[in-house]
Amino acid sequence: MKSALYRIFSLCLLVVLLPLHSEEEAANTSGFRLVQPAALPAPPASAPATAPVPERIRLDGSDPSATSSLSAEERAALQLALEGDGVRGRAGNMILPGMQVVVNVLVQGKEEIRTNPQRINESGRIALPLILNVPVANMSLEEIENRLADLYSEYFREPHVIVEFIGSTDDPYLSPWGFVTLMGNVSRPGPVAVPPTQNMTVSGAIKAAGGESSSANTTSITVFRPNLETSSVERYSVNLRNVGRRGNHEDDIVVKAGDVIFIPERIF
Repeated sequence: MKSALYRIFSLCLLVVLLPLHSEEEAANTSGFRLVQPAALPAPPASAPATAPVPERIRLDGSDPSATSSLSAEERAALQLALEGDGVRGRAGNMILPGMQVVVNVLVQGKEEIRTNPQRINESGRIALPLILNVPVANMSLEEIENRLADLYSEYFREPHVIVEFIGSTDDPYLSPWGFVTLMGNVSRPGPVAVPPTQNMTVSGAIKAAGGESSSANTTSITVFRPNLETSSVERYSVNLRNVGRRGNHEDDIVVKAGDVIFIPERIF
């Protein structure tokens, strides 16, 4: 009798304890469950860096609204750029009488001839060793080099001739590299010769013109650049304050022959 009661008691206890053990086991199992982290969204692909596209203004009369927002001074600068006088200077990128050049003749990398600065005389000729008086006026530097190479080929095998412009560029109209024109609030408005290095920036051109005036607004300078082939002008905005304060030197763009730089007045 006692044995039967013991078996019944054991079964009842088992029925009570078995669910509790299952819950405890489930709890322990969930404590060590590996959870796959949620995938983070991929960052958006950054667009490739591109150079700012300048605004291009056409002056063919088909779109009068293109210049309606410009001031009278800006329209004058725009028209001056379109005329393109500074692209090659009034000399037309040519060597003229009165200019000075240095001639260097190389043969197989060895210097055979190097002249002192030679001034083109009034008849447009230059005196050189071996080939004597050679007409070179109204020719570009490249054309002079080709002509002299042909003449020196009678004395040297495959000569390489380098002609350097040495004359002063104080007169920008006579610079073989052309000039840029400054307008507006600058100490000396007018043309500034492009140097032989051709790496002059907007700030360099302003400095060459005596610097900006006290009333100049250097945060909104406009550069008008002619494209004579398409009879159009490209407009660039230059903020020189970003160059000085933030170090954004890319804002100080390199000027090209024919550019017209307009420095507006600061509004107080």
